This record gives sequence, structure tokens and C-alpha cells, in this order.
Amino acid sequence: MQKIHFYNKTVLPNGVRLILVPVPGVNSIATSVMVGVGSRYETTKNNGISHFLEHMVFKGTEKYPTTEDVNVIERVGGIQNAYTDIDITNYHNKVLSTEWVQALDINKELATKPRLEQTWVDKERSVILEEMKRSEDEPAGKVEETFHQMMYPGTRLGMRTIGEVAPLKATAAKELKAYHDAWYKPFNTVVMLAGAMDDKRVAQIEKRVNEWFGELKGKPNEIIEKVFDHQKAPKLEVVTKPDAQQAHLIIGLRTFARGSEDRFAWNVFNLLMGVVLPHASFAKSVRSGDCATT
Repeated sequence: MQKIHFYNKTVLPNGVRLILVPVPGVNSIATSVMVGVGSRYETTKNNGISHFLEHMVFKGTEKYPTTEDVNVIERVGGIQNAYTDIDITNYHNKVLSTEWVQALDINKELATKPRLEQTWVDKERSVILEEMKRSEDEPAGKVEETFHQMMYPGTRLGMRTIGEVAPLKATAAKELKAYHDAWYKPFNTVVMLAGAMDDKRVAQIEKRVNEWFGELKGKPNEIIEKVFDHQKAPKLEVVTKPDAQQAHLIIGLRTFARGSEDRFAWNVFNLLMGVVLPHASFAKSVRSGDCATT
């Protein structure tokens, strides 16, 4: 095992990627299990199912069958949460470095072995419907969502991460299970840990990840819809809320592909503009609100 400096990346035989990032001077470890699926992988019939599934896993897994069991990380003084984005669902936590096994175990369970019981599906549906209503009352988030829909109208990339009411009401446990089986696969999974780790701990982590994630099976899915830019001419949209006391504005334009080398200079520019204009928004990623674990 070579000594790692900035980060170390390993690809398991089944396609799971492991990324380790040592952070000198800290006494904690953050663990994350990321799955490459989000609203972009949905259809108009199941829009919002990625976010719904993210909520549901916190209601119990095979090893941690109840919500109280799932909250074990908070009982050891850690932080546990998750979020759904356009093309990623992330289960993450942070604990003292001595608790990394427990932290990784719970994220593994959340991502790979949720119970998805119909009783909890019906209860959580109401929670998400209320979350959707709250999102309509948050102008900062609403303006970003509207901007994204303007950029990619009529495509999967332009759908709401939180979903729409009709698909949400029609979603049952069997649909959630089928969606989980279809997309939560090894080739689509990244396991990441960052924090206090020496060579000995790195070796321990690699061994544990091979044991827990190396057994996952599944073939790659078909390539998702390729999105083309249909929105060519300048466009303006105004969303009003009668009792709002603030105005939120986004001015956006297309630049380069996200894999372009120019993205590094753009990130610096973005940070500089954030200092000059602290309330400016520069096309940030649209994602669902973090999922509370209680």
C-alpha cells in the first residue's frame, strides 16, 4: 500500500469506486455513499421518486429496522443527513475518527438495504407534500428552480428534483423498490471518506469496503436521455408571490461543458464575485432540501 497524500482512488472489481482523502490536523471522519441517480433519471410519470426514496431509507433498513435505530450516529455525537440532486443522491455523516466503522456501516445500509414498507411510504408522502408547499414559499430556491427549468424546457434535465404532486401521490412501495433495484448498483456507487486517517486506517477502510460493497451485483443501465439545448433566444420569466418582501434575481448564460479545463478558472471567478456581490447567485446546482433523520 502506497502512502496517500492528497487522495487515493480505488475501483473494486464490481465497479464501486472508493475515494479516501486524508485531512491532517482533524480528529473526525466524514463518510459518504453517493449513488449516481437523481431527477434526471426519472420520467414525468415518476418525477420525484429519487427524492422520495432518499426520505424512505431513513425509516429503516435490514440491520437498522426503525427510525430510532437509523439515528444511531446522532447518539454517538455525530451528524447524519442526505440530499437528492439532479444526478446524484448522497448519504453522508460526520463522526469522531474512532467511530468511522459505525458511520460507514449506517450509510452502507441506507444506500443498499432499505426496508421500504408501505405503511411508512404513506406517512412520508404527507411529509414530502408539505415540503413541496414550503418550497413554494422560499423565493431563493424557487428562482433557481425556475431558472433551471428555463434552461432545459421539456427535458428530464429540466424536471423538478422534489417532483410533482401527481406522481408523488401515485408512488407506492413496489415502485420505490423497483427504482432502487434499477439504479442503486455498484457501477453507480461512490464510497468516500475524508478526515483523520493514517496508512493503518486506510488499510482497514479498504478491507471493510471490499467486504461490504464488493458483494454488490448489477449491470450498467442504458444511457439516459441526451439533452440538447432547445432554448436559444433570450428568455425572461417572473415568479410572483403577493406577500414577499424580497426580490431574487438570476441572470444566467451557457458557457462550457462541465468537464472543461476552464471550469477551474470559472470557480475562482465565481468565488471572487461572491465576495464582491455576497447575495449574487451564479447558477448553483438545484437540489432538494436535506432530509432530516427524524
